[in-house]
Amino acid sequence: MDAPNDKSNPIRVDTSPTKVAVVDSLIRDATTIACLFDLLDNAVDAARHSIVAKGAAAQNDKLGLPTSYAGYKVALFASPTSVTVNDNCGGIDIKSFRKSVLRFGERSDDEYSIGVYGVGLNRALFKLGESSTVESDDGTTVGQVAIERDKYLRTRGWTLPAHWEKSSGKKTGTTITISKLTKETHNDLANPGFVHAVRSQISKRYTRFLSKGMRIEFNEESLDAWPIPWREDSPFEPIVDERVCSNGVHATIRAIQHREFFFAAELGLEGNKAKTPSWVIEECGWYAFCNDRGVVLADRSAKTGWNSVWHAEFNGFVGVVDFVSPNPAALPWDTTKSDLDTANIALAETLNNLTAASASWRKCARYAKKMRQTGKRLLPNAGIAIGEDGKTFVDDTQPTAMEGGKPKKPSKKTKEISTLLPPDIDETHCKDKLLALVHEAKSLSVVETPYAALLALRALTEISAWHFVVRHGLVDEVRHQCAERRTKPDVPAPIDRDDLRPGLDDLLQYFERNRHRLGPKHTLLKGLVAKVIKAKSHLNEVAHDPYVMIGKRRDAIDIRDKILPFVRHLIEY
Repeated sequence: MDAPNDKSNPIRVDTSPTKVAVVDSLIRDATTIACLFDLLDNAVDAARHSIVAKGAAAQNDKLGLPTSYAGYKVALFASPTSVTVNDNCGGIDIKSFRKSVLRFGERSDDEYSIGVYGVGLNRALFKLGESSTVESDDGTTVGQVAIERDKYLRTRGWTLPAHWEKSSGKKTGTTITISKLTKETHNDLANPGFVHAVRSQISKRYTRFLSKGMRIEFNEESLDAWPIPWREDSPFEPIVDERVCSNGVHATIRAIQHREFFFAAELGLEGNKAKTPSWVIEECGWYAFCNDRGVVLADRSAKTGWNSVWHAEFNGFVGVVDFVSPNPAALPWDTTKSDLDTANIALAETLNNLTAASASWRKCARYAKKMRQTGKRLLPNAGIAIGEDGKTFVDDTQPTAMEGGKPKKPSKKTKEISTLLPPDIDETHCKDKLLALVHEAKSLSVVETPYAALLALRALTEISAWHFVVRHGLVDEVRHQCAERRTKPDVPAPIDRDDLRPGLDDLLQYFERNRHRLGPKHTLLKGLVAKVIKAKSHLNEVAHDPYVMIGKRRDAIDIRDKILPFVRHLIEY
């Protein structure tokens, strides 16, 4: 049968979407917290629109962003039963209320907006609950619309019944109320931890607006701006860079030391802490803002230019990249504004700058380590700048305290560490599983969890030994000696050395017979391998014997202390 080609009976093929499909695709991957932020974004955009409407009275910075949001307020209240957001940010004019504010995919024409894709408000309304109302007063008219989700999805048309009336002009702003919350929303908002996270995230993601005078309340609590944790008196100069991308986006980069992070070479100065709290390390990384809206916080992924796994040399790094554009569609954020769009050209063109900044910080960390090793001390505000070649442009450092014109000799007494590994273990050669184990070992307490610590110590000893063998090109030699050791006279077929995976016993026996393979300092390690072999029997008992107990927690520390020098050498050399 021939294909139909008679043009005398034309037809139209329907490709229009269904409401269910549109709404489902809109909310499928949206999270409760992202939808709450959508509601705040709506209010912030309204405030910025109101500021622009003032014309000459508005003050903008050199890139075009408002310098002040003073007088504008948004209050978000979220409970397990309802979500309400109320603002005084100018309201929605009746034309926009009718034509665009709830239209799926209607992009804003406003410059420097943070509502780019025309989906945020609808996503929040349909994701968070089954019933919602939007009421807005722009000082001239008041518009109100109610949405019953299931009823709306069952009807064929795309419009909603609404009404308007003349405004009293006394108060402008918008109130959005969402009720009959979905199960997911209810469960999230009934979780105190989730509510705490929302509060914290608002302070961080909207810190620029808060610092410019906008008042944001969450559950009747006024929130403060979260200051970027830069250290103003760092020994090192800030890393500063900026560029204009080919799509017109302006990118500004600034990186410096975390305000609560101190290098070992700084210790001893008044007010400095010897141990960096874990929360400080958690705040390190890249912070990215688009038109003042926080997108990623403390990011350490390839999306912000990290080419290597995060390790100790990056501790203390805090970098901020600001992307600014009058065209919000050109900015490198995804549709939820909670992550970066790796396909965006502005981000792609800025990645090398971000990588260079983190590499510069790594040189600072290595310089600080060298200062500690040579007995010199880093001073606050020293103004040290390190070039691409690693050379110091300004070296405003001084030696440590002197006695009789000579450096003080270190005390033989050392403070006993309670963790499996000390925090000063050099991770330069660590990667993959070894790096993960070293990180965990630095926080694993031998005192509080002796069994877990000793099990981890056995794994760490074996894996660090194997990494040492691989790193120094000793694999074939180790496998050859291991095969000889394992071959028995009554076994005619030789062991396949290529598939041989030496265990801890094999590796320790190899190092005992070939101590020179441990490096130039192998004479200083004389007898150390034998001590490790002896201590290993205790590790094996802890790991494999169901009846062996650790008599005293002191015993676990003693075993750790016997093995630690050997493990440190394997990791660092």
